[in-house]
Amino acid sequence: MALSNSEIDKVGSHPQKKTRELQKQQTQARILDASVQIFSTHSYEEAQIKDIAELAGVAHGLLFHYFDNKRSLYLAAVDAIAEKLFDILPFDKHESPYFQIRSLIRNLCMQLSENQDLYFHYVDCGFGYGKDQEALEIVSRRNEKISFWIYEIAGLPHTSNTPRLMMEVISLAVDKLIYMWLKAGRPYHMDILIEASVELLVSALRVSMLLDPTIDARKGIDALIEQKNS
Repeated sequence: MALSNSEIDKVGSHPQKKTRELQKQQTQARILDASVQIFSTHSYEEAQIKDIAELAGVAHGLLFHYFDNKRSLYLAAVDAIAEKLFDILPFDKHESPYFQIRSLIRNLCMQLSENQDLYFHYVDCGFGYGKDQEALEIVSRRNEKISFWIYEIAGLPHTSNTPRLMMEVISLAVDKLIYMWLKAGRPYHMDILIEASVELLVSALRVSMLLDPTIDARKGIDALIEQKNS
């Protein structure tokens, strides 16, 4: 059965359509990469759209074809930065909780070490700690995956408010610990940093039981501090 002229035209246009879509995706990726570079070295107020456009190699007006305004571009950059810092490799769930939690923290340390300058700016400019609620929510969503892994390792329910509150506190504490370690030029071995982070986590689990007597984290605590074969 022969194709109609309109069907032939449609088929023939597909390669061009795919090429245009690919070009759009590549342009958007360049703009986002440039935004990450600019926003990771300048405050929101200091960052200039013209500098982002120039770095991305696009016209100033074209940039707003992909992002509505400076604000939307900034939030997209925050998300990309948080992904680069905190989208860590998963741990081996076949290992015991003792090794799982240390693998998770080691992967986080390595990720932040590999992106040290970006991480310094992330902390110094308050991406994860400032008053910008939208930016905080973006970072929190990225960090939630790590928190859920910790709940799973420690055997805690994801829905309990008290452990969630303590995980937010411990996340800030571990972030700050790794930050100070890197800023000081890594004065001690990463293994010591990992054990210090585990101690902070164990303390948070103990505090959770004090705040909410219905929570029993003893089994999780024992699993994190006692080395056993998986």
